[in-house]
Amino acid sequence: MAESPRDKWMKLMVAYAGFQMATALLVSSRAKEVEYAAIVVSLFAISVPATLACGGLMRVGDPERKKRPGVGYCAFLACVPSVAALSMLLWPVSHFAAIAFPSSCALWGTYIHRIAES
Repeated sequence: MAESPRDKWMKLMVAYAGFQMATALLVSSRAKEVEYAAIVVSLFAISVPATLACGGLMRVGDPERKKRPGVGYCAFLACVPSVAALSMLLWPVSHFAAIAFPSSCALWGTYIHRIAES
């Protein structure tokens, strides 16, 4: 039987939360080598539960979906801190990549939002 869009969305959010947690664990294990490791781990600590909440709150593929009041906050807290943390990890390697990554994420998010609204 085919998966519903909601199940696919939840799997995607759980996978992204797993990626965030794995990155936070890697950074914390190499805290002495990574600049601003405590801040990066703290940003992921905010983002992981918000990602899971976002996966559970959003109604994907529901034609009669109603906006829930906390979805915007969950989406914001799921995306912005993790993008900021990844940019902080990129900064010592490449300043251009650390600036281009959040910019491309913002453009991608705007595009996805437009598709979701249509």
